[in-house]
Amino acid sequence: MTKPKRSLRLCTKQLDKPLLLWGVAWHNGDNFALVVYKKGYSADCLPEEAARLIIINQRMSALSSECDLKSNDSLLEEYIKENGGNE
Repeated sequence: MTKPKRSLRLCTKQLDKPLLLWGVAWHNGDNFALVVYKKGYSADCLPEEAARLIIINQRMSALSSECDLKSNDSLLEEYIKENGGNE
């Protein structure tokens, strides 16, 4: 299932250089996977590209929720918060 694309205008010097965020999700039984992609231009108008894979087993997530490692990419984290739990 493809998650909605989100277009951000971080590069204010050149408005034709957006930053796109989108995701693809899979669900199978208790397992859920989400890949979040980021591609475009940063606030400094430099090319930027990243992806993050998240795999969750719903039964095991309660045991490991306190050990979750967070990304240092706030844009990917924001997209995950908005779209990660929606199936």
